[in-house]
Order: sequence, then C-alpha cells, then structure tokens
Amino acid sequence: MRKAILFIFSALLGLYILANGYLYSTQDNQIYTQRVNRIEIAELPNYAINLKTAGGIILSGVQLPSQKEDAPIILTFGGNAHDVTGLAHFLWKDVFEQQAGVVGISYRGYPNAVGQSGGVPNQKALEQDALQIYDMFSQENRPVYTVGYSLGTYFATYVASQRDVAGVGLIAPFASMLKMATDKYPYMLVKPLLKSPLRTDELLKGVKAPVHIFVAGQDGLIPDTHPLILKEKVKQLATYKVLTHATHNNVLHEPKLVLSLRELLNKDDVGH
Repeated sequence: MRKAILFIFSALLGLYILANGYLYSTQDNQIYTQRVNRIEIAELPNYAINLKTAGGIILSGVQLPSQKEDAPIILTFGGNAHDVTGLAHFLWKDVFEQQAGVVGISYRGYPNAVGQSGGVPNQKALEQDALQIYDMFSQENRPVYTVGYSLGTYFATYVASQRDVAGVGLIAPFASMLKMATDKYPYMLVKPLLKSPLRTDELLKGVKAPVHIFVAGQDGLIPDTHPLILKEKVKQLATYKVLTHATHNNVLHEPKLVLSLRELLNKDDVGH
C-alpha cells in the first residue's frame, strides 16, 4: 500500500513538474505571439520607416505626419496579435484627424502592413526599444503622448514612467501579466517562472502625466478587476471610460472610443 501511494505521489509530482516546464517553455509564444492580421491600407507604405536599435536590430513601422509642424506626437503600442500600423492609422485619421503626428513601430519579431521587425521579443528588449522610439521621435516644443492597446498598455505606461510625456491612453489594459497568469494557473509556479511579469500596476506609481483608461465592458479576455486595480494606482486619472458593449477584440471599432480618445490631447496642443 505504501509503495502504491509513493508511486502515485511520484507520478503526480512528475506531471506537475512537466506542466510547469511546459508553461515555462511556451510562455513567450503565448505572451508575444508574433502572429498578426496585417492591416491593408493603401496609403500606409508611403509612410513606412525603419528604426535601428542600439543592438543593430531593424524595427519596422510607420510615421504618419501631422498637418502642423508643432503638433503633438502620438507613440502607439499594439496588442500581442495586432498590427500596430493599423492602430497608428486609426489614431491618425479617425481620432485626431491628422492634427497629430502618429508613430507605430512593431515589436521585435512582429510583421505589419509595411514590413517585418527583426529580432526576438522579450520584456527587457521591448522596454529598451520603447524608450529608443521615444528618444528618436520626441522633439523640442512638441508634446508627446503614448497610447497602448492590450499588451501595448504596458509599454505605453513604461515610457511614461521613464520619460516626460503629456498624457497616456490605455485601451483594454491589464494590471499585470503576473496577475493574468496566476489567475489562470493558480496552482502553478507562476511567480518564480514568469519571464515577463509586465507590472503595469507598479509602473503607474511613477507616472506623473494624466492617464486615460478605456475599458471594454464585455472584454472577455481581461477580467474586469484589472482596470479597477489600475484605477487605484493612477496618480492623475483624467478619464476612466467603460465602453459597455465593447469586447477585447472589437473595442477599437467602438464609435464611442473615437470621441473618448480625443479627450487625451490637451486643447492647447491641438490649437483649439
């Protein structure tokens, strides 16, 4: 009987170790899928740019110009299965009506409508890239805003915690990847094994700029506790908007989001 119990315990322990090993080895592919639906917009190739990182990696994206030389600049960060050039075009044309310059650079390893970024994504590398994007496109006398969707809300917040920005827009945000993972796998060794904890909640403590949070009311992917956690962490909450009928996947097509996002820019920055 004792041998049988020991055998069962050993088998269960082995399965538990294998399960944790599987989660550890596949986590990067789950967080950074590197698979997107490319946005086909005829004018985007006209604004294609490449950015070379300090380590020599070539990142692909777009720089969409404003109609005024001194207009604000919007830095965009997309979701984990999202073509950031589509988000950039949406902000440029539909939201800010070309009254702001918009930059959208794909994460390492990610394709987009105008090309493909090189390299392999990981949290530290993408943080460094995000700061380099800011440093490259921030210009004197032009306010810089960051806007992120889903996964991109972390990097939009990261830049705002490290650099001087005029405002931050977070669309369908999550509190942290750590919380997402521990909620999904409560009995696994998530905390010691997670390579990309992506603690947006912690970063917000260091963000001085106004923060605008836009929640998909029927998200379906990110639990509704996450934006509430972020709301409590924000020092200067400018907007907390719940788009009642929006899901995680269609929130960018929600008409009310367009009007809400326009509140992101200071009126002085767009000459109103």
